[in-house]
Amino acid sequence: MHRRIVIFIVVFLSAQPASAEPTVLPIKADLSAAGWKTIGFNGIPETRFEGAADGVLTVTADHSASILYHAVDRPAGRLRWDWQAVGKSPVTDVEKSHGDDRVLAVHVRFADPDDTSLFGGAALAMSPFARGRFITYVFGGLQAAQSGFPHPHLPKRAWMIVLRPANAPTGAWLGEDIDVAADYRRAYGAEAPPVTHIGISGDADDTKSTSISLIRDIRFSND
Repeated sequence: MHRRIVIFIVVFLSAQPASAEPTVLPIKADLSAAGWKTIGFNGIPETRFEGAADGVLTVTADHSASILYHAVDRPAGRLRWDWQAVGKSPVTDVEKSHGDDRVLAVHVRFADPDDTSLFGGAALAMSPFARGRFITYVFGGLQAAQSGFPHPHLPKRAWMIVLRPANAPTGAWLGEDIDVAADYRRAYGAEAPPVTHIGISGDADDTKSTSISLIRDIRFSND
């Protein structure tokens, strides 16, 4: 009898969805050891990402573009972070695929049914943002805050939302509190799958300029 009860409890617990505990992305001096990886683009210099012991990530885009990313595995809840532009943000049209530089962006990548296939899993390991759907939250550009539109490079599977336009205050921390699941429903007309990766990028290759920005305290919560 006791054995059957134990087996039932084990089976019951294994069938439950993963607990959506708050998730804090670690920012440390050694980003690689903290689980971060980078994606570069062919023929474009890579943006520099520097972590610090105080949990602040410095992003320096110098005629460059690349993505720093970290794997996560959780439902799409509320995503919070603080960020700031150290200097002037580029006034660019981020709806266009050429000249769409922005001082900073946070990318949220969602699970795709093909992730578990042999080919899909291999592609996911190499470059998670090369497939599947994602939302990009932007600091920079001439669009008004809260503007949402198809990503100019990937209009069929990516959505872009401007949170802080180029005329936003610089040199001061600005906090964001995003309902990622709600944004996914607005963008794609469906319930949000789990989140698999968070990416951070600085982009200055089109304008051939230099921008410096900071980001800290990137965390998912359930409320």
